[in-house]
Amino acid sequence: MLGGLLVGLLFGLAYGTPAHAGQERWDKLATPLFEHLGLEQGLPHPVGMALAQDGEGYIWIGTQSGLARWNGYQMRNFIHNAADAGSLPGDFIQVLHADNQGRLWVGTATAGLAVYDRQKEQFIRPNAELAQGAVNAIVSDARGNLWIGTPTALKFYDAAT
Repeated sequence: MLGGLLVGLLFGLAYGTPAHAGQERWDKLATPLFEHLGLEQGLPHPVGMALAQDGEGYIWIGTQSGLARWNGYQMRNFIHNAADAGSLPGDFIQVLHADNQGRLWVGTATAGLAVYDRQKEQFIRPNAELAQGAVNAIVSDARGNLWIGTPTALKFYDAAT
């Protein structure tokens, strides 16, 4: 997928390359192609706050007015709907995280944490404690557990159960 290459290059540059990786590794890659995504392509807001690629290869863009999923050709937006418990919990997305199972976790500015359910195409809140407030950071450990950074604490979530 075109977007996957771009994100792969960006993440590779952000986390560095192994010391043994030489120039020949990069010579084998295709010429990078950058595509600009904005309101005209369907983003819900012009300011992207977070970026992630899930296990299916979709590129997710968290904005200040919702979440967008890019499949390389078109955008699908997810926004908060108070009447729908399975909708995005809040529209101001601060952080996105794809775990080692390829699931997408979404951290919002005021509505806590949620995980995207691919089969039902809805968002699930993991528990009441994490369903409110700001989520500033999400990271997985080697066992698949989540560590969630909030303005007041570092919280642990056993994502396996």
